[in-house]
Amino acid sequence: MELLGANGARGLSHPKVDRHAGVPDGTTSFYFRTRKALVQAIAERLTELDLADLSLLTSMT
Repeated sequence: MELLGANGARGLSHPKVDRHAGVPDGTTSFYFRTRKALVQAIAERLTELDLADLSLLTSMT
């Protein structure tokens, strides 16, 4: 998510994610075969985090 925020979707690649995460080359492409799948997984994770934050906020009222 940090790379996406810093470089935008066009700057996101499997090798960059691998290096940033400190995992062996090819790790992200093993789990997310395409760049589209990688971006989709990031979007899903961001949605999960936003919903969790919203749930926390609504429980405080």
